[in-house]
Amino acid sequence: MTIIRNVSPYLILFALAALLWLPFGFNIGFLGDEWFLFFQSTYTPIWGQVSRPLLALPNYAAYLLSPENFWGFNIMLALCVALRSILTFALLRRLRVGRLLAFSVGALTAAFPADQGLYYLGALQVYYSSVFYLLAVVLFLEFAKSRRAAHLLGMVIAQILCLGMYESSYPLILFTPVLLLFSRSRIDRNFWMLFLLWLTFPILNTLRLIIIYQTRPDAFAYQESLFLPSALNISELINTIFAIFERHFIKGWLSDLPLYESPFFFSGLLSAFIVSMTIIWLGREGHSHPKNVHLLLMIGGGAVVLLLSVAIFLPTSARLDHYRIYFTSVIGAALIICALLTILKQPYAFAAVIGLLVGVGTIRLLDQGQHFAARSQMQQNFILSMLALAPDIEPWTGIIIIDETETNALSDVFGGYWSMQNPFLLAYDDPTLVITTCPSLESGSNRMASCTFTSDRVIVESPPEPSWERPYNQVVIFRYNANRELSLISTLPAQVSYNPFALIPQDAAPARRILRMFGAD
Repeated sequence: MTIIRNVSPYLILFALAALLWLPFGFNIGFLGDEWFLFFQSTYTPIWGQVSRPLLALPNYAAYLLSPENFWGFNIMLALCVALRSILTFALLRRLRVGRLLAFSVGALTAAFPADQGLYYLGALQVYYSSVFYLLAVVLFLEFAKSRRAAHLLGMVIAQILCLGMYESSYPLILFTPVLLLFSRSRIDRNFWMLFLLWLTFPILNTLRLIIIYQTRPDAFAYQESLFLPSALNISELINTIFAIFERHFIKGWLSDLPLYESPFFFSGLLSAFIVSMTIIWLGREGHSHPKNVHLLLMIGGGAVVLLLSVAIFLPTSARLDHYRIYFTSVIGAALIICALLTILKQPYAFAAVIGLLVGVGTIRLLDQGQHFAARSQMQQNFILSMLALAPDIEPWTGIIIIDETETNALSDVFGGYWSMQNPFLLAYDDPTLVITTCPSLESGSNRMASCTFTSDRVIVESPPEPSWERPYNQVVIFRYNANRELSLISTLPAQVSYNPFALIPQDAAPARRILRMFGAD
């Protein structure tokens, strides 16, 4: 019974995360950067950035799990969401927070709908960096208690994985030793020893980054491109922080679709029932918390949600992205809400409200998952329609899609250059192909200033993406009409040497992997 009692909260938190994939299965497809990451894992599996040497590790692990479909990426993401809740629960328990309150925070974290990109598979490295930070903190607190070398070694490895993938946890890392004050009565020599042990690798990594910046400043070109000097304006900074607060506590919970109209209404009821019953069960043990724990949790939660977890994004263009930057901050928001709700002295009332919030959050996140799945299906349908017209295309061919829709619909479906380029390279199993969209076949520059049709060739210039050009006998051109139907353009004006069928092998079959990925094989 003791084993069941100790393990049950972890299993339930794991089940809550799994519930977020239950209606879709683990084959939700890609939308954007995931295509690029899958493509890189397919053709150049060892890659990364000098400033982020372990950036590709979660993506490559996902690819190795399932190189034939989307399962690996979804399993890795679902596991990440589960680990976030489980490690949050474990962390609070090591801070002597009672199981009821710790579980409530973990459960609410699992279903917190502030992040609009929870199902965004292109953010695995960002999410896993946060998870390894949480793991490092848990091991740090274990080492502070046990002094076991295994805990210290595990902490350092988790820090290496965290900062080797992404740097957003730095503000949290700097303030992490404050957690020792929960378990220690005073700041003494042992406190400073633990403080220095925790910061040893982050300091060494910071020195490494400084040396890299001095010798290879181009290694930080991406990070510098995100920096916005105007974001340091005090009034704009205050507005940004307010918007983040509003996202976590108001707008993230709202939707144009009423709860009862959501196809996932009963999934929300199920998660609410599970969480409420678990809280009531845990409430039978009574409450045991350090003095003033509720106030401390609110202060700590406020610091996490409004500053520490998103601080590194505040001076950048990503500060209000609502994708990938809230993975850790929702823990702080859950801390605040659960600590405030402890004013409900009746355990049944507390269980009901937390269950209700988890249920609403589950519905909102599942609605989000359906949106991701629908957009991915639109991409897959378009790629399959192109494969039906051209099952294979000769290497080094340039592919042009004339988007004749009034709203440039393909931009909405694929999002950008990389999210369109890479799925087609995978579809044809050929990294030598290039593809772009143009709004017209008129000679000269079109309104997008990217495609120029001359008398003998097509020239594509769309900075910052790579430019390319091909003579007409090395180009295949498709038309996407106003009715959103794709067709192959077989002829151009007589004076142009254009024959797309010479570049489409007769009786060829599409690459089998893409058909398996799309479930069409």
